[in-house]
Amino acid sequence: MNYNLGRITTQYIDNEDRIRVLGESSEDTICEIWLTHRLMDRLVENLLSNVKSEGAADKALQVFQQEVASSSLPKQSPVEKDNHLVSWLAIAIDINKDNENIGLIFKSEKLNSASISFQTIELRQWLSIIYKTYKQAGWSLEIWPEWFKESNEVSEADDKYSVH
Repeated sequence: MNYNLGRITTQYIDNEDRIRVLGESSEDTICEIWLTHRLMDRLVENLLSNVKSEGAADKALQVFQQEVASSSLPKQSPVEKDNHLVSWLAIAIDINKDNENIGLIFKSEKLNSASISFQTIELRQWLSIIYKTYKQAGWSLEIWPEWFKESNEVSEADDKYSVH
């Protein structure tokens, strides 16, 4: 079955040494998708190349666009597991790109799949979440370009010193 995801929560689960995506589907089901480090590295490299190919080759412009996206990430409650849970290990992720959106389809070994679509700013926000997840996991940050690391250092510093 193919599930259409709306809101997702991305977390590193230490005892699995994997990233878990919990997603609310339009079919009133929660999808629990497990992603390995190897698969995530391939996905991140591809998504970063898609973000960078928007025409912003200049490092300062890339840093600025990433900071804007990260700082505009709305605070939301996480997606929680419930009785209507479907869980699988993703073995492949298809990436579909059109002019304004990037769609991902997380595929299982069997017939389950889940799709989600991101606008550019949402994709940049999700990449920031994944970057923080990599740091939490202690996974290598080698695949992340310097402009991305720099933009996240700025946003993390802003978080530490913000006044409410």
